[in-house]
This record gives sequence, structure tokens and C-alpha cells, in this order.
Amino acid sequence: MKKIIFLVSILLIGLLCNTKEIFCCGPFFESPVFTYNLNPDIPLDNFPKGNMGVILPSFARSYLYVAYRQLNGKGFSQDPRVPEALHLAVRSTRYGCTDDNTTKFSKQAFQLLHKNYPKSEWAAKTKYWF
Repeated sequence: MKKIIFLVSILLIGLLCNTKEIFCCGPFFESPVFTYNLNPDIPLDNFPKGNMGVILPSFARSYLYVAYRQLNGKGFSQDPRVPEALHLAVRSTRYGCTDDNTTKFSKQAFQLLHKNYPKSEWAAKTKYWF
């Protein structure tokens, strides 16, 4: 029993006195690598296009929603009916039932239409907000 304790203690002393560098297996990076907890890697422009990298459950809900749509094959294609819908939203505030917020919503829809789709036929038909 004393021999076993003596051998174990010699082995431990030998391991502790070993000053040789020990290299581990794995990737060796020349620059630091950072992981973001709340958002994907920067630049964020690649994320909605499908280049998402590793998706963490700690990401903000908006990024998780985008990832869910991308992984289910729905994506975020540009719907050609959006300008028409904005035109109809502005028009409905003139001819439909109104309340205190109608003007505010009409102005928002008008501004979105003319900012995002200035050359569409629907922007040309929508000259005023009500």
C-alpha cells in the first residue's frame, strides 16, 4: 500500500513540475472571436438574406422570427401588392369610417408608400393623405 501511495505521489509531482508547454487540439485564431448573445454576427444585413450562422436561443425575438421564417422556407420576399395596400389604406381614410387616429394612420401609410415605392403606379395615384 505504501508503494502505491509513493508511486502516485511521484507521478503527481512529476506532472506538476513539467514546465513544457502543452498544446490543446482545436482551432487556433489569430484574432479574437466574439459571440453575441442578443443579436447575430455583424454585419446584420446578411441575416435576413439567409446567411444566419449559428442561431442562439438568447437572440432577440425579432431575430428569432427572421430565422424561423428563413428555416421554414418563407423568407422575406418583396410582395408586389404592398404599394396597392398602402394606397387603399390612405384612400379608406377618406371614404371610410373615421376617428381621432385616422389622419395619423393615413399620413403614415402615405409616407411609407412614397418613401419605399416612389415610382410605383400606386404612389402616382396617391397624391394626398386625409
